[in-house]
Amino acid sequence: MIHCVVVDDEPLAIEILEDYLGRLKEPVSIKTFTDPVEAFSFLHQNAVDLLFIDLEMPLLNGLDIVRNTKSVSHIIITTAYREFAAEGFELDVCDYMVKPFSFPRFLKAISKTKLFHTAGDKQTDILPATEHKDTTDGLWIKVDKAILRISPHDIHYIESLKDYIRIVTTDQKLVTYQTLTSILGKLPAGEFVQVHKSYIVQLKRVKSIDGNFVMVKDESIPIGRSFRKELMDRVL
Repeated sequence: MIHCVVVDDEPLAIEILEDYLGRLKEPVSIKTFTDPVEAFSFLHQNAVDLLFIDLEMPLLNGLDIVRNTKSVSHIIITTAYREFAAEGFELDVCDYMVKPFSFPRFLKAISKTKLFHTAGDKQTDILPATEHKDTTDGLWIKVDKAILRISPHDIHYIESLKDYIRIVTTDQKLVTYQTLTSILGKLPAGEFVQVHKSYIVQLKRVKSIDGNFVMVKDESIPIGRSFRKELMDRVL
């Protein structure tokens, strides 16, 4: 049984999510709240597998609840406002859906949680098809004569330097001999996206998207025309 909580001050929005969740094959228990204060209290006293939460609500903002919630395994933000997407991903949410969203968009969001495996009336696998190596213990890279282990979660972005790549982390810049394509296949699924033929960024490190650029670690990184749709689909 997957324990799910929906928090939204609009009853219609709750009804839509209840309908979508009811179409899934997995058994789901759903607890709903239109009062964010009551939801905040419940979340502090109960373990929850998946939380759908609106942002703009009276008395208590959804982001404030997310910042102070420790017992929720996976969080999906649902809102009519696009401008909080970067801040939402900095809080390590699974997805950020802008209302109104369709059932296929809903399926795409919950696939990122890895909680669900089937949907609708058919046995449809909704998990991403791409296989990635397990990088729980870190990512091994060769730098000069040394072989270093780094945490993928510390990576801000990766830049192609022809036959080499530069990996920019929280506290260092490392250059190693491999391609952008090969490193992308070793990164955790769902956390990174290629935004340009020469750049991969970690979504939760993106501060803003302005025109044809994303801001990461105080660096303005270009968005390639052929990569824009994938980026926007991941953040909206």
